[in-house]
Amino acid sequence: MVEPDEVYVAVIRWQLARQEPSQGSDPSDSVAGELPVLYIAAADGTAIDAKVQARVAAATTDEAKVRFADSRDEALDLDLETEPVRDVGVLLSIAGVEPEASRQTSTEVIVYRSTADQQTFLLTVSAAGDGASITSSTLQPS
Repeated sequence: MVEPDEVYVAVIRWQLARQEPSQGSDPSDSVAGELPVLYIAAADGTAIDAKVQARVAAATTDEAKVRFADSRDEALDLDLETEPVRDVGVLLSIAGVEPEASRQTSTEVIVYRSTADQQTFLLTVSAAGDGASITSSTLQPS
């Protein structure tokens, strides 16, 4: 069974594997050795359960600065023209994370850095021995 916190952790690790360490919307703003900042939001705007947030934060504490946003706008610097993610971060808007009775589920993830830099992926998340992992990712047309 794939639990919601396992889905979030798998998506976070998938994103971290795709980006350079401390890479946000502008790598020149990053400080060497700093953990990358990832904002996590439910794509439908609902709040992510506090217990799920705590488990995700504990599982990723040495990998990234994970911050949860109740709305997409909380993660963005809306005063700038391209509305970049705050703290030179990346916003992951994750759709439909519910407990799954099966060992595999799919979810849509929007990887957002700014209005000019965003991509949508369909990810397959599969249960693994001690959590879950992304077993396939497909870039969706814009």
